[in-house]
Amino acid sequence: MKDWTDWILRSIGRAGWAPVLVMGLHLLLSKGTRAYATYPSLDIGMHFLGGVAIAWFFWRAVQAESGAQVLGQLSRSGKALLTWALSGTATVVWECAEWTTDRLGVTHAQAGLPDTMLDLAMGLAGAILVLLIVVPSAGRM
Repeated sequence: MKDWTDWILRSIGRAGWAPVLVMGLHLLLSKGTRAYATYPSLDIGMHFLGGVAIAWFFWRAVQAESGAQVLGQLSRSGKALLTWALSGTATVVWECAEWTTDRLGVTHAQAGLPDTMLDLAMGLAGAILVLLIVVPSAGRM
């Protein structure tokens, strides 16, 4: 259990700031300034940034796991695949949360299927960007 706890704390310490920063910016734009209402296209960029942030977090978590051996020995491509899968899962969970809060009348985040699909694509594009940058340099980390 200690290995898991150490791994989680190390992951949060290394990269937890990224999703927290993007979430804070999202809350500022949506609640603080109502910028999404004025500039609806900001949503596209925010989903891209969200994909970048969550992929960075998961990549750093997978890297931090190497010392704990919680997941076993992963190759560089295994780490990239796991990061991609976790980032995609987080993207889908985010869209499900938007759908749920819309249905409960709390938000009005989704503007239909095309909007949702674009949000998913932008989140995944952000994750791809991170992987294109970090995976080739992983041998030098």
